[in-house]
Amino acid sequence: MWPIGCARCARGSLQLASGPVLATYLLDTTVLIDHLAGRPRVVEHVRRLAEEGHTLAVCCINVAEVFAGAHEHEKPAVERLLGSLDYLQVGMEIARRAGQYQYHYARQGRTILTSDAIIAATAVAHGATLVTANVQDFPMPELAVQPLPSV
Repeated sequence: MWPIGCARCARGSLQLASGPVLATYLLDTTVLIDHLAGRPRVVEHVRRLAEEGHTLAVCCINVAEVFAGAHEHEKPAVERLLGSLDYLQVGMEIARRAGQYQYHYARQGRTILTSDAIIAATAVAHGATLVTANVQDFPMPELAVQPLPSV
């Protein structure tokens, strides 16, 4: 699943054994599901990010959403994938920011799901770029978003 030459670092993220971590990418649930399904462009994109030495990560929302849709026979692959990624903690400040996103966008007539607000706030707080197929769900200007390659 992961490229030859990649090694798990002490924190559990995938990176090239000889390369520095350049950036942190928070993989949205869409990326995780497509990767688990073996969609070639997504698998290659994630592999490339890992080979370049970037930190690949998830947060509590991604973990919950992936397990919510995983059948029993898929859980070992889910565990392997999630176990190879960094985990970005969500605390009070991130929860507060997520609520502020929802408040702000609701005043503009736009609904932001709590899960999406938490994912966005987590990425911003940890200085991560969000990789997602649902760019339209993340309008926050301070959030770095990378569109998932077409599958």
